[in-house]
Amino acid sequence: MSNGAVEYVNSLSIGKKEWSEFTPIKTQGYEDISPEICGVVVSRGFEPETFFNPSFKAMPDPNKLVGMEDAVKAFCDAIQAGKKIGIFGDYDVDGATSTSLLFRWIGRMGGDSVFYIPDRMTEGYGPNVNAVRLLKEQEGVELLMFLDTGTTAHDSLDLAAELGMEIVTIDHHEQDSRDPKGILVNPNQRREERREFGYLCTVGLVFLFLVGVQREMRSRGFFTEDRKEVDLREWLGIVALGTVADLMPLVGLNRAYVTLGLPRMASIPGIKALSELNRSRKDNTPAEFNEHNCGFVYGPCINAAGRIGDTRTGTFLLSTDDPDRAMEIARDLVEINAERKAMTELAKEKAITLATTVYKDDPVIVVYDNDWHPGIVGIVAGRIKEATGKPAIVMGRHGDNLSGSARTHENFKIGAAVIEAKEMGLLIKGGGHHMAAGVTIAEENVEEFRAFMNKAAEGTKAPPVRVDLALPVGKLSVNLVKSMDRMQPFGMGNPKPKVVLYGGFISGTKLLSNGHVKIFLTGEAGNAEAILFFGEETELGKALIASKNKFVDIIGTAQVNTWGTQQIAQLKIEDAMIQGWGALTAEHGEAA
Repeated sequence: MSNGAVEYVNSLSIGKKEWSEFTPIKTQGYEDISPEICGVVVSRGFEPETFFNPSFKAMPDPNKLVGMEDAVKAFCDAIQAGKKIGIFGDYDVDGATSTSLLFRWIGRMGGDSVFYIPDRMTEGYGPNVNAVRLLKEQEGVELLMFLDTGTTAHDSLDLAAELGMEIVTIDHHEQDSRDPKGILVNPNQRREERREFGYLCTVGLVFLFLVGVQREMRSRGFFTEDRKEVDLREWLGIVALGTVADLMPLVGLNRAYVTLGLPRMASIPGIKALSELNRSRKDNTPAEFNEHNCGFVYGPCINAAGRIGDTRTGTFLLSTDDPDRAMEIARDLVEINAERKAMTELAKEKAITLATTVYKDDPVIVVYDNDWHPGIVGIVAGRIKEATGKPAIVMGRHGDNLSGSARTHENFKIGAAVIEAKEMGLLIKGGGHHMAAGVTIAEENVEEFRAFMNKAAEGTKAPPVRVDLALPVGKLSVNLVKSMDRMQPFGMGNPKPKVVLYGGFISGTKLLSNGHVKIFLTGEAGNAEAILFFGEETELGKALIASKNKFVDIIGTAQVNTWGTQQIAQLKIEDAMIQGWGALTAEHGEAA
């Protein structure tokens, strides 16, 4: 199959996926970064100089966001008047980080505030009227700030207005057909026609909000020798964590947040405690402060409490400056996360079985089980999406109803579909954004909801696997991999480059301990090594082992393998195309 300048040996991979066309982009190198890697950066729509030097030059005037100027003034007025401020946050990492950021600033200024995170099991997702009434009648809240939630919570916001509270909502989730009461700052609201900053999550928006607040307070002469302006950069570690864990694209301002925030994580006692408790199995050193650990270590620990424990725990962790208290909270979170992992594995196995058998022909996988904890269904939905390439909605029992989470691929806006289903009366609650959503539904409505979602996604499919760089076997070098690493931080919007090695045949294979499979490739330009971790018993591993002397294209991420003083460029295999593989499997009666 000819795809641009590179001809692959097959049309579909062993994993039944298409790969995108790849045509090299001719561009110059930048500083010590190779032209090939600069070509990858340019192909992603970035300009190399600004990409490799992220800074707050990308930060907009906060007032460019609709509603921000009014929100800043209302908040500053409340601070100066000594009003009690309530912060209603979501129970995920974005909610915990944005709540703690605002709570810290108010505390530093000597203000009066209280935060409220709803209990996932007893209250469900988003604001509720009982919590709003409690904040007014028992806590005496006069200004109520909704963070990472609230855009579609009309009943709760209507009640807050009736009770005489001022309302400011800072959120990034999709809006429905109504405008909420109070002031709304949301880059994805209808009035934001360009949606220029729709890639920001709530903690990034709250950081911008505080930039605007400090500018306003400076103009009012609020800061004194005893009440100094905060250097907001000291909290960038919190912003980086929330941005990565909420799966936001690491582009524009987000790239600056994460690049500048990662080195500052150690100054946040709660994050430092999580690092100490999640030590490397290899050398027992504390977990590093990098984007991978934000997404796969620190974020899951904070999310774990929001899923199956006390939803306030993550916010307590990120709000304290007491190292001993931080360590105590972090220990609880690590234990809860271990429990969450075990629950997830059990649910994942059954859910993927349903997705690949009973519902294998559905465009959207909608599954539920009364034994699945609503706190882990989002993770399971993500696993189904990865395994099937389809949007997935996974639900568990929550009282009399089902509560669930949705995950999707780029070509299906699941948040908008969920909101439409809610407006049609299929859901009790529902909301979200492009890539994720949350639902609450009566069990008797599941079949109708499934049919609606399948119709909404009809004709959509996951895009081809994007190939960032295709190299002839023998051309992947240590220097090229190190140049590639300069593209960090990696994440949504800037994933680690997918590299294809093509034009070679498998000259040998080797089984390693733990079921790893190493393959040796030979081509006109030289030799290469690649490894498939835990692959011996997988379909892909078996196919590679059986294909000695066959031409093969492999796709994966590049790494440097260090053995003593020797360094070798190596591809970590994710998938492969093997010449004639479809015909061979068809001959043996297997799925081609």
